Amino acid sequence: DHFFANNDRGNLDITEKYATLERMENSGNFYAQPKCDGIWSIVFGFNDLLGVKFNKTFSRTATEKSEYVLPWVELGNGIVGELGYGSQHSLGRKAEFGYNFMDVFDILFYKGKYLGDLSEKERREYVRKWHGELPEDDKKHFKVLPLWFSRFVERYKKQPEGLIIKKRFNGAYIPNSKSLNWIKCKKEYDWDMVLMDFVLSDATTKVSEPMVKYIIVGQYVDGVLTKMTKVGSMPHDISKKIAQNFDTYRGQVVVVHGFDRFKSGSVRHPSFGGFRDDKFAKDCVFIRPT
Repeated sequence: DHFFANNDRGNLDITEKYATLERMENSGNFYAQPKCDGIWSIVFGFNDLLGVKFNKTFSRTATEKSEYVLPWVELGNGIVGELGYGSQHSLGRKAEFGYNFMDVFDILFYKGKYLGDLSEKERREYVRKWHGELPEDDKKHFKVLPLWFSRFVERYKKQPEGLIIKKRFNGAYIPNSKSLNWIKCKKEYDWDMVLMDFVLSDATTKVSEPMVKYIIVGQYVDGVLTKMTKVGSMPHDISKKIAQNFDTYRGQVVVVHGFDRFKSGSVRHPSFGGFRDDKFAKDCVFIRPT
């Protein structure tokens, strides 16, 4: 399980990942939740001196997200989750629902009481209590994430972003920190693209021997090779070979790893996955994500 605890993606192939998920499920020490692609945020409820009710919503960097309006969470409450905001997937869900929402996975304050020192199991009961007390029209804006104790692999396959695996017996919640008790299991995808161009690195550690800053790759759209994305993450030896002898590699098919693909064709967190000599460049055709 070390892979999941310390790497967002790592180098397990899909068979190994499924086997690891099954081991974690069978151990009885973990549960799963959907991984939600939004902005980690905490929403606080306030009253001003005149009794006017309002929220303050902060991101992980303590930036106030005042433009993202949610129903009032009640004085003294602090709700933690992912705002349906910013990413293509979240914006798609927002468009589907027709309203702002937050995927709620924790609570730090309940009616002025600090809950961060409690166990996650205890905090979960407060989440349910808080959500149950919301006005009916407000509940749809705060989507409390389910807990799953079985079928990890099946659920991983169905979730667009993957899963968060958590140890069943978690301790205190520490805001703005990555807990080894919370384990990302992201969905990964591969796309075949054509190497079109590159940009040399200008880093001081990479100028004595030319290396790539990023490569530019594309796919065919209506018969025209079209730029799709830039890939900067690759092994040093590949970076040097491309930079020092680009004509050898121009037009070759490149496997691009990523976590998601935007409608423009750009890839989220792309990385180099190798060359393919068993596929023609002309067969790398862009299929627009739905």
